[in-house]
This record gives sequence, C-alpha cells and structure tokens, in this order.
Amino acid sequence: VNLLTSSLSLTEGAEVRCGDRSLVVRQALGSDAVLVEDPQTGEIERLEIADLRPATTEATDGSTTNLNDISDVDWAEARRRRDLIAPLLDGTRCPRSIVLERARAGDCATTTLYRWARLYRASGLLSSLLPEKSNGGRGKSRLNPAVEQILTQTIKDHYLSRQQRTVRSTAQEVARRCREASLHAPNLNTVRLRILALPMRERLRRRSHRKEAAARFAPRPGTFDAAQRPLDMVQIDHTKLDIIVVDREQRLPIGRPWITLAIDVYSRMVVGFCISLDPPGAISTGLCIAHAVLPKEAWLEHRGVAGKWPCWGFPLRIHLDNAKEFHGEMLRRACEQYGIALDYRPPATPHMGGHIERLVGTLMRALHELPGATFSNPKQRGNYDSEASAVLTLDELERWLTDYIVCVYHTRRHRGIDTSPLHRWTVGIFGDERTPGRGAIDRPTDEDRIRLDFLPFVERTVQPNGVVIEGIQYYSDVLRRFIGATERGQKRQFLFRRDPRDISVVHFWDPDVRRYSAVPYRNIAHPPISVWELRELRRKLHEIGTAQIDEPAIFAAYERLREREARAGSETKRVRRARERRAVGVNATLPDETIVDPAVHKFNLAEIKPFEVEEEP
Repeated sequence: VNLLTSSLSLTEGAEVRCGDRSLVVRQALGSDAVLVEDPQTGEIERLEIADLRPATTEATDGSTTNLNDISDVDWAEARRRRDLIAPLLDGTRCPRSIVLERARAGDCATTTLYRWARLYRASGLLSSLLPEKSNGGRGKSRLNPAVEQILTQTIKDHYLSRQQRTVRSTAQEVARRCREASLHAPNLNTVRLRILALPMRERLRRRSHRKEAAARFAPRPGTFDAAQRPLDMVQIDHTKLDIIVVDREQRLPIGRPWITLAIDVYSRMVVGFCISLDPPGAISTGLCIAHAVLPKEAWLEHRGVAGKWPCWGFPLRIHLDNAKEFHGEMLRRACEQYGIALDYRPPATPHMGGHIERLVGTLMRALHELPGATFSNPKQRGNYDSEASAVLTLDELERWLTDYIVCVYHTRRHRGIDTSPLHRWTVGIFGDERTPGRGAIDRPTDEDRIRLDFLPFVERTVQPNGVVIEGIQYYSDVLRRFIGATERGQKRQFLFRRDPRDISVVHFWDPDVRRYSAVPYRNIAHPPISVWELRELRRKLHEIGTAQIDEPAIFAAYERLREREARAGSETKRVRRARERRAVGVNATLPDETIVDPAVHKFNLAEIKPFEVEEEP
C-alpha cells in the first residue's frame, strides 16, 4: 500500500505553509479558518484552511513509503521514536529538562529529537520516523556473526520461555554469554529491537500466553449456518450466578447458586434452564434438557408468571463443551432415545459457544440490579455487602429469572437477529411473507416419562428383598415377578432411575408394560435424603471407623446430624445450605414438581422488577 498524500494537521503547534511562508497553527476557528503565527515576526493572522498545505518534510519523506517493504525492526524503531517525542507533539512548550530526559532514555541527542518531531508534525505519518538507510547493507545484520548467533539463541531459550523474563534480563544474559566468548556484547536497544521484530503471535505463544495468542490470531470458523430454523441447534452451558440467596426458614445467606441454561441458536429463545445449589452435574443437565423439551404453561402458572413461553419439542442437535457431565452415559442414552445428536466443541474454543456465553452475560447484568448481587469482580462490587443485602430464596430467584426471561429477554429486540427472540421463534415456525416456517412442532405429552429418561440411572438385579442401590433397600410388589430373573444364563439386570435430590423413591422401568413404576424405601419410615447426603454420611461413618456401614447405620447417623442441625440454629452457612438443599430436593417431586410456598417475605417480591438489558450482538 502506497500512502500518496500526507494530511494537513490543524492542531495547535502544527507547522503549515501558505505560499512560501512557514507558519504555526495557534487556534482552529471552525471548519474553514484558523489563526496562525509567523514564527519570524510573531504576528498572528486569520487564514482560510483551503489556502494552507502541509509543511515541507525534511530528509525522509514517509508519504511515498511502501508499507510492505518496511521490516518489523524498522517499524518497531519508528514506534520507539514516536514514543520518545510524544511530549514535543502536544502543542505546548516542552521543558528542556524533559527533552534532556527523553534524549538520555533514547540514547540520542536533543537535536535529533527536535528533528524527529518536525518530521512527524509535518507529515503526521509514523513512516516519517523510519531510520534512514544507506545504499548498502539493506536488511543485513552488522553484528559479528558469533555475537549474532549468541543473541538469537539467548532470545530463543531465555526470553521466549514460560519464565517470561524481561528484555533487560535478556540483554544481561546476552552480555554474560558474550563475555564468556570474549566478544563485544550488543547494547540494550539492539536486543530490544530484535525481540520486537519477532511476530507477536510467537512471543505470546512461547511465553505461556497461548489463550491470548489464540484469541488474537487464531481463525474462528464454525458459525452455526446449520441453524436455519427453530430447534436445529440448542446450546447448553453452566455458570455460577452473581447473586447470594438466603434459606427459606431464617432468611440468612447460604451462598451463590448455579444455573444450567439452554438457548435455541436460530431464534435466541431460552428454551429451558435449571437452577440449583449444587455444582453442575448429570442431574442439572438432564433437568435442563427436560425443561427445554416440555411445554411450560404449568411451569409459568405454578410460579405466578404472566406471559407466554411457547417452547417445546426435541432439538435436532445439542451443542456442548467438554465438561465431564456432558459425556455421561445417561445423557448419551436419553438423547439417542429421542433422536438428539450431541456436538462437542473443540477444547479451549469458548467462541464456539458464543450464543450461550452472551446470554449468560445478559442475565448476569440483569442480576446485578437485585439485592445480594456479587457483581462480576471485587472492583465492581466496591464496598457493597452482598451477604448483608441478600433477601431472595432459591425459589424466589427462580421465579424472578422466569419472569425476566419470559417478559423481558424474549420480547426485547436482540441485536444479533434484529428482532425479538419471540418474534423470530414464531416466524421460524409459522413463517411470514418472506420466510417459510418449519411448521408446528410436535408437542410432547408423556411428560413424566421424558423427565425420568433424563435422570441418572443404574442397573441392578432384583432379589427377594427387592433391590439395593448404594446400600439402601427398595421394594414394591411391582418387582415381585422379576425376582431372580435370568437372561441367557445370567442374572438379569433392570434399569432404575432416581432423582439425586430425593432418593426415597426410585423409578423402575418395567420391560413388560414399558413404563416406569415408583419403588419406595423398603423401610418407609426412613426420611427422604439426597444422594449427596447419603455419600457424605457414608464418608463420615468410614472416617470414624464404623465396622458395618449398612442402612441402619446410615439413617442413625442421619438422625444424629439432623439433631445437631436443630441445635446449631443459624450458626453456620453450611448448615443452612444443607437444610435448603434438602428442602429443594423434597419438593422436587415427579410429576407435578410441587414447590413448598416460601416463608413470609421481608420484602415485596413483586416490587423487584426485571432490569431491561438488551443483549449485545
């Protein structure tokens, strides 16, 4: 690229010419005139901008420089010179002391700085500061070949390392190696320029900045051209919410919950979500997919949200990252059952999940308006006490999120699609004058079956006393005819599913009638517990050296734990969190998912309005 013309600078202090006179700009008077000063006479006059032209350049004229011919080393030197003369370019008189300081830093004379400043002001081009070249030796190093070899090798194994050493440290190492070889070492500036000449991508990659290098230089293919209609592609991801919730009994803080979100790539509609106090896992993934697939009228009515959420049906593909919970057998089998293909994005490529990432960002910004928000970082939070301000229970936060998604996010214009997600979804299904729709989506009817199919499962044989799962016995008459069943000479394995939040009941897949049947504890006097509590009880019993960790020992330990919690009251956040997790699990019943009404509020939930934030493209 050839820059054929230079620009006329009209900033204060810029040098211009009018006829054969050299003048200095003092003040711009609008778009057509300026005040200029004649440096020889000191007179100030008003001139039309159309009568002015750039001052004549000296020495190197950057206006005809071919940028493709400039080496990285020379370009780096031009940038260094511009940084050195920066105080001389702001239009004010620069103190002599600063000029001397810059000259010492640049290892040059003050007259050289003034000359560089005149060149740069005259053209406004960085190329005017390129080092002057002699006719010979173009592109060749003037260092001793032995010194050149030491310099190159030192940069390679000293600077370009994960230790991330500095330029000065590298120059000192070069000098040390040159002394050992009885050679004259290059100066610091030579080493700096040689490093700056290296491609930025290589510097970042070799110095443990691989992610930044990939973000700045790696190509980003993989836009979802396949999502041409609703449910062609759904993205799912987890994140920890930027808000602290309280328990429903004492309204004291219990920490930040997790959310699993599913978004339709074509329309940007949120098709489902699951909020939980537990870290992401197979249960939250399955519940989120089931929520995305099933109709949501009852969900909205139960939570008192007035609005429409017309999303249901099985997606063709689900796009996921490489988290462990997305690779489980339960998810694979359930998706195969309903004809859903699973796509996994390559490792370390977050941009491939951009739609769900932007949705998460939108929700987080909305949450920052609620009491108890933790914001994105400590600097943003400032002195705000998130725990002291927290007032929302998990159920209330779920209701607020549902209200925000249905009544705000779905109905506002989305920059990425230039319409609202709800309108895009409707057009994608029913069409309009420009777009043919895909047609009405089949509405799932066997909701219980779908929810259960996306729950974790185990395979067990049926014994005379029922079935044993993690040391807990379950029995129902529905198992009677399968006691001791064999298949091909082996004990027959049957499929059982359970909701980890409440393992008091497991769901037996009856292969004869092809439906699920509920199978409760064999000892129905035992209280409902979660799978996480069960495993924690077994761990504690093992730590104290219990000889026999069986069902009676487990539930005896559970009762002792509940008694301690009752005495503890509000002493620890951990106790309150465990109690709330247990309450959520008990109320996560199938099929109606009834939720216990929250305690009397300290505030009016209806007064907390969704924060209307438009999602960024």
